Formats: sequence, C-alpha cells, structure tokens
Amino acid sequence: MFSRLDYQGVPTTLYTFSSGQGTPYAFFLGMSGDFYGLSELNPEGGGPAGIFRLTPSGTFSWIIPTMPLPGASGFGVSLMEAADGNFYGTTPGGGGSNAGTIYVVTPSGSRETLYEFSDRQTGIPETLLQASDGMLYGTARGEYNTGFHGYSRVFRFDPSTRAFQTIYSFKSFQGRMPLRNGPGQRWQILRRV
Repeated sequence: MFSRLDYQGVPTTLYTFSSGQGTPYAFFLGMSGDFYGLSELNPEGGGPAGIFRLTPSGTFSWIIPTMPLPGASGFGVSLMEAADGNFYGTTPGGGGSNAGTIYVVTPSGSRETLYEFSDRQTGIPETLLQASDGMLYGTARGEYNTGFHGYSRVFRFDPSTRAFQTIYSFKSFQGRMPLRNGPGQRWQILRRV
C-alpha cells in the first residue's frame, strides 16, 4: 500500500499493490515528481524484482517488470536516480564471480550491467548514491564464509568511464559489516569506536 500522510497524521491511500506486483521497497522521489522503487516479485525465493513508477495521484507503471539484468542475478538491492536521469542500482549476485553487479536502467526501460564485482569475500554491493562530483559511491559488505565475516568497503564508481575504486576497506577493529536499518532500507557503514 502506498499512502500519503498529512500534517495532522491522517493517511490517505493512493495505491494498493496487487499480489502480481510483488512487495515494494526502496522508494524514492524522482526528479520528475513521481515515485520510483523496486518490487520483489518472489520474496520467499529472493527475486526477481522489477522497477516501477508511481505518480502522486496513484498511477502505477513498470519501467522494467522483472529482473535480473543481463549479467546480473538476484533481486535488486538499491536503486537511485542520477543527474543524467537514469536509474542506477546493485544486485547481490551475477557477474563472473557471482559477487554482484552495478546496473543502469533508462526511463524507457533499456538496461545494461556496468560493473561486475569480483569477490564475495571483499564485498557484495549494497547502497549507491551520487555525489556532487558526479561519481557513484556505495558500500559493499563482506560475505560470511568459512567461519569469519569478510571485510566491508566503501567504493567509488564512474558511470561514464566505468572506473571502479575502493576508497576504504574496513578492518576487524573498525566493524566488518554494514548495518541495515530494516527490510528494504538503505545500508549504512558501521564503524566501531
């Protein structure tokens, strides 16, 4: 259900998602004034997911009805709109090492995998955001494997050149895993002090 809450705290339902449209998450307000998000079509099985548009008046439409994208697998983890008007996000699987991907989707629904992560131990991609320098920044969490948690990292990605750079790798004394606020929420890096 998608609702509007007025200043007195009174909700108004704008749209009710049907079972065929999945479980919506990762909502954000786009530059057009419409809302966008991901919808997990098979929550029990971990995907696939679609990207949708929802107008403030309650009109629903798909940008992409299902993922995965070419070279990616699993449901989307994050979704954001960049200054170029395209949508960027991550998946937890796919790529040559099945360690996740960064993808781009145009408003018309064209899609492309931009980057494939190489190692699940050093980070499965989670969040993405765009900074004022035009670069995409994100977090990747290390996977639990063979009795220990892989270390997490913060990365920078240039969508025009596809250059990837790890900015910081977390060590054990600083915290190893990003902290999740709740289902469908953005991940944040946890630093132990």
